[in-house]
Amino acid sequence: LQLKNATAIFIMNLSISDLMFCCFNLPLATSTFWHSSWQHGPFLCRLFPLLRYGLVAVSLFSILTITINRYIIISHPRLYPRIYKPKYLILMILGIWIAVFSILIITWFESWGRFGLDVVIGSCSILPDINGQSPKEFLFFVAFLIPCIVIVVCYARIFYIVRKTAFKSRKRHIHASVDPIESNHE
Repeated sequence: LQLKNATAIFIMNLSISDLMFCCFNLPLATSTFWHSSWQHGPFLCRLFPLLRYGLVAVSLFSILTITINRYIIISHPRLYPRIYKPKYLILMILGIWIAVFSILIITWFESWGRFGLDVVIGSCSILPDINGQSPKEFLFFVAFLIPCIVIVVCYARIFYIVRKTAFKSRKRHIHASVDPIESNHE
């Protein structure tokens, strides 16, 4: 099966990240909720937030790429085939995964925050490192807030373009359906 449809590829990427989240993170989160404590050892306590933050970010960036893809096909249809070639799609997907996990791997090695048990929430999360540093605010802005703003702007722009095109089309249809002879006699 050869996929050339960019949206389908981005949706497959979204599905993979969501499936991984459901298979790994949800059972551990359910267990933690059920037992009211973390019962899975220190290694999984570090892996759990790495994958939780990483897979959620990959999912959100996949939704962002779908949104941008839709925006470009509607607002810049001539540019679309040049941007969404198969080789570029692979780079886009790899870029999402590499960018997300490159940031989080720094936390894995405790250079910018650390993964561990947060006793306040009773689950494993990102904690401040020995210098009191944590990437949580950065992750919130870069992996959540900015993508959400871009998604809203793109869909607002898509709505505007579609509405404007529909209005022009209706206007042309109304002018074309008016009989020119009757219009001159009125």
